[in-house]
Amino acid sequence: MKTHSQQSRFPIEALPRSMRAAVLEIHKETQISPAMVATFAIAAASEAVHGTAVLRMHNGQLNLLSNWTLVLAESGSGKSPTIQKLRQPILQFETENYRQYQEKLKQYQASHESWKVIKGELANKVKKNIRDEDDPTSSQAELTAHILNEPVRPRLIKLSYSDTTIQAFFNGLFENWPSAALVSDEASAFFNGTMASSLAQLNQRWELSPLSIDRRSNVEQIYVEDPRVMLNLAIQPDPFEKYLKRTGNEARDLGFLARLLICYADGSEPYYSFNPDHYLPDAVHHFHVRIHELLTQINMPSKKNNGKVEIRLSDEADFFSEGKAALIRENCQLGNELSQVKDYGAKLHRHFIRLAGVFEYFDTGEMEVSLNTAENAFKVACWYTREYMRLFKQPNNMDSITSDTFTVSTWLRKRNNRFIRKNDLRKFGPIRDLKRINFALDNLLYTAEIEIFTYKKISIIDKQPHLARSQFQCENEIFRWGGGKFDMC
Repeated sequence: MKTHSQQSRFPIEALPRSMRAAVLEIHKETQISPAMVATFAIAAASEAVHGTAVLRMHNGQLNLLSNWTLVLAESGSGKSPTIQKLRQPILQFETENYRQYQEKLKQYQASHESWKVIKGELANKVKKNIRDEDDPTSSQAELTAHILNEPVRPRLIKLSYSDTTIQAFFNGLFENWPSAALVSDEASAFFNGTMASSLAQLNQRWELSPLSIDRRSNVEQIYVEDPRVMLNLAIQPDPFEKYLKRTGNEARDLGFLARLLICYADGSEPYYSFNPDHYLPDAVHHFHVRIHELLTQINMPSKKNNGKVEIRLSDEADFFSEGKAALIRENCQLGNELSQVKDYGAKLHRHFIRLAGVFEYFDTGEMEVSLNTAENAFKVACWYTREYMRLFKQPNNMDSITSDTFTVSTWLRKRNNRFIRKNDLRKFGPIRDLKRINFALDNLLYTAEIEIFTYKKISIIDKQPHLARSQFQCENEIFRWGGGKFDMC
């Protein structure tokens, strides 16, 4: 993939202590890109946190803590072993719970068979009462109580889905666990399969809203009150580029790409030097332990807030957040840096808030985001913004016009004549596109560097509009060169 610049240095020092140490340990052992390892670590931590916690702003708005990530890296770059190593406790947790689920399922099936037998007997009792013209009230009440006491099928805590369809994934959120991640270290199947054609539906899951699907094909309506969805994807650059070429701007126009924290490990990153104090012994082990601690909270939800932990910003962090929100809005204005990636700029503040919530709760377990955590989260969010810009920024029209204006002005100044045909500028000048020429001339007219007038139905550029116009000089310069041949001297 072509990029607009080299990768900037990832702010490893801005990561929370335990996550930073794990990233450094893996990098030291494997020499894999620190930015790529950090992105996978953020995804793993988010998977552990997003199902049990939300962040409530001072204005009451709730923010999910699902940080969707995408890593672009060549085959052999280490993306598969890295993502597997960091997600190891998640996979172990799923395996342990699957065994428990199998035991609970056996108990449920036995209980449900007994329940059905008793239900049938009670139903026969009601029928007999009716046939014998006896009062069925008592037997009906007994049957109703039994029906209401039907055994509940246990739910499988399934936190990861790989190769799936959007329908199967949503059905999994309904039947199994309401928080889960789409995970793939070879995401070609994601971008070339049916999931890529359902990005609009998937985008809705980035926001806090119920999942409701009512279709004839479903035996019952799919309804999940509070679904939580994570994306942890990795793909090689060539298949991703082919996907973008095949679909055009669809993924960006839908806002899908702007919802991602993207890291392109293209080998252009600068040299990293690390503070020795940032290394900790057995860092990856402690990272795994913390993930397991957070996942066990799934089985022990609190009764408050529907079992969800509510994290808040401290007063200092909230003041910092408001200031950054204003700065982002300003930078999205025409001519400013984020105007080239307005789609990402519109979501930058939420990326920052989500990172801050995950960083604080994962590292300290505190339910109030400190100012220091907020500042670090904003540094990391800004890095992903720069990464997005070097991949997807659009040409800045204002910069192009300014450059064209300078080019045309320079060319005009080098001509000996004061009066120049506009058509000669187009034929012999450095820019042939008429629209670009007109924009450049409009700028020069605005600054009074030139004037344009019509003489004998010919548009003439006057390079010295502050001087009195001489008809003799104009005719001499415009017509003396054999029917308008331009003076190239």
